[in-house]
Amino acid sequence: MRAWIAVVCLGACAAAAADESPPWRALTDVTIVTGAGATIERGTVLFRGGVIEAAGEGVELPEGTAATSAKGKVVIPGLIAADTLLAAGPGEDERSVCADIVACDGFEYFAPFRDQLASGTTCAYLSAGTRRLVPGQGSVVKLGAAPERAIVARRAALEGVLSAAALNPPPLFAPEPYLRPENAFPLAEQQLPNARASQVAELRAFLGGGGDAVREARAKERVFRVRADTEREIRAALALAEAHGLALVIVGGREAGACAGEIARAGAAVVWRAAFAPRARDMRDVSPDRARLEMFDCTPAALAAQNVAVAIVSAGFEGDDLLGAAAFAAAHGFPREKALAAVTSEAAKILGVAGRTGSIEKGKDADFVLLSAMPFGEGASVCATYVDGEVVFSRDRAAAAAAGGDLVLRGALVLTGDGGRFPGTDIVIEKDRIAAVGPNLPVPEGARVLDLQGKVVVPGLIDLSSRLGTHFAGGTSDQAPPYSGGDTFLLSVSAMVRHDDPVFTACAAYGVLGLLLRGGETSLFAGTGAFLAPGAAREDFVVRPFGCLDIDVSGSARLARLAALRTALKSFSRYEETRRQYREALDEFTHRKPRDAEDRLKEPVPPQKDPVSELLLQARRGELPVFVRAERGDEIEGVLNALAEDGGFAATLVDAEGLGRAGEHVATMARGVVLLPPYRRRIEQSWVDLPQLCAEKGIPFALASDGAAGSLYLRFYAAEAVSRGLSPDAALRAVTSVPARLAGLADRMGTIARGRWANLVVLDGEPFAPGSRVETVLVRGKVLDPFKGGGRQ
Repeated sequence: MRAWIAVVCLGACAAAAADESPPWRALTDVTIVTGAGATIERGTVLFRGGVIEAAGEGVELPEGTAATSAKGKVVIPGLIAADTLLAAGPGEDERSVCADIVACDGFEYFAPFRDQLASGTTCAYLSAGTRRLVPGQGSVVKLGAAPERAIVARRAALEGVLSAAALNPPPLFAPEPYLRPENAFPLAEQQLPNARASQVAELRAFLGGGGDAVREARAKERVFRVRADTEREIRAALALAEAHGLALVIVGGREAGACAGEIARAGAAVVWRAAFAPRARDMRDVSPDRARLEMFDCTPAALAAQNVAVAIVSAGFEGDDLLGAAAFAAAHGFPREKALAAVTSEAAKILGVAGRTGSIEKGKDADFVLLSAMPFGEGASVCATYVDGEVVFSRDRAAAAAAGGDLVLRGALVLTGDGGRFPGTDIVIEKDRIAAVGPNLPVPEGARVLDLQGKVVVPGLIDLSSRLGTHFAGGTSDQAPPYSGGDTFLLSVSAMVRHDDPVFTACAAYGVLGLLLRGGETSLFAGTGAFLAPGAAREDFVVRPFGCLDIDVSGSARLARLAALRTALKSFSRYEETRRQYREALDEFTHRKPRDAEDRLKEPVPPQKDPVSELLLQARRGELPVFVRAERGDEIEGVLNALAEDGGFAATLVDAEGLGRAGEHVATMARGVVLLPPYRRRIEQSWVDLPQLCAEKGIPFALASDGAAGSLYLRFYAAEAVSRGLSPDAALRAVTSVPARLAGLADRMGTIARGRWANLVVLDGEPFAPGSRVETVLVRGKVLDPFKGGGRQ
């Protein structure tokens, strides 16, 4: 019986694991240049979980495979930059010999690498430096990959430098931590090498010494990479490698063609750096020795004639434009098939990572590049770059970001913000608004298409209590009021911020596209907020200069404030009646004046305007939402009764801790509640989860940050509420549709529906899943500037 139960449980676990397995994906009808010497017409690349499962002609697709037709396109392996300085460390060590430094320790895993991915580079060798005799140990990493898959080889090679850049290192000053008066003050130690002869001697002494890195290099467990350009430097590197039995890779190799035979006999490889860079001016002087210049450009051809393994890198150290560098070598006699291998499979072999990348074969990482034509063909350009099976660059996305006009988002999981959840759905955008939402929508003529299969689209998030951009925060607090003083509620707080402040672009890049900027008054009428649109153009930045009327009845003077509020509402009733009488008198005067021949009628005098009553008039007409800060249950009941009985207003509560006592009152009389962090509080000797409480009592609620930098992290505030049991659907409503309705802007934002502004956020996973990242943000139909490279943010 137990065995039978165990079998059933194992079967259930296996079924569950199968359900959670990564989806199958495929590129079909594509020409495959495998990088291993074969070219396949009308082939298919099948991949899953970041690994290629099959590549060739007539590949059978498993059921449920998400297939993308790439007809007319060419797929090649991801390009490999065999020498870069992309490790973003603080700089090279002052010591001339620092073998224990590892390059990837200074690598910025979350950098976007837009230029590299846009040119098809998916893998790069990180050099430890160029200006020290022994800079350290280089690493091989993938660009655009998740951090846990980014490192391909942590200690790929031990590095040495024989070029002039390593001469004359700075003096090394290393005093004792505690100096005594009787001890002489230490002087800086002069380091070697300071001449070519000492350079080779120092390197020979280092290689003859101890240390794990040196022992592994002598055992050929790790290659020894030497930066050398001239014939003299290259021959010195060959002699060192022969003397110590090292596997040698020459980096730079400008004059390697002159000693190609010696390199071949030594079994060394060369990483050749092209001297010509099409994106920069070439100031080399050709008049003294044109033949020598041509010899430099023909170095790869000379090395190929001797069967030397060659990898090619571009003139800069950024790792981009590799196809251009390979094409330049091919134009100077380097065989075309070897030119492509020099930036794919051969480069992978030289770096020791051919088991994972460099070719399109079963079992290799799903890193490849989709080209518009055959490599080195006229007009060939990168259409898309895949890393671990995910699109990290798309020319269609970049083009859509660069231009205006109509746009179609294709095949995403669309979460509308009001409860809708629609997989495989398209969104058609015309100008700045959503024109249609649905499956398989026709593409308008001239519209660009963004393929968002596997992505999630949600409405732009809205923070109904923010101080962002006021820059009045002091110390560790970001909640200082932007200004204070009498009658400041008559001013728009939008005057306190700048449209071009970078904090608003950063806020939009986090997916927060609506902000109610709040004042800092603590009086009864606490100010008028301004509703802003982060990331929008200057003319669209201020949506409403007066976004709300803030009333504060909290604090120790709550009874006096409630009494003052009732008095103000009665004054408003009299003011409203006086305004009505004036309008009637003015209408009568206008009607009778033409018939008044004796000029007996006098034009009625308008009543003096009262600022607070004028704002309440706007609120009565539904043009200005009323937000009330009330904490205790008696405060909440008192202010809601006063507004309803004396003014006929339905208000939105802010930071209402007393919901437990006044919940029924709030549910029937308030428009909703804006909750401020922390959402879980200790109230009357017990812990209360305010979002859960609102959800249980059926009270519409919005989650807000009530901070400056906090506005950027609104999605993470909501994710924390989800982690405590709030449903993801309720959390999404609380940062999209509900705040839009409470702000009186539901006809423009907060949901994904026809006619709404195209304020959209594209994520690579569920909005509140740990680790989900924002990939693209659209503000009024235009891709936000930080995402215009078409890559991942």
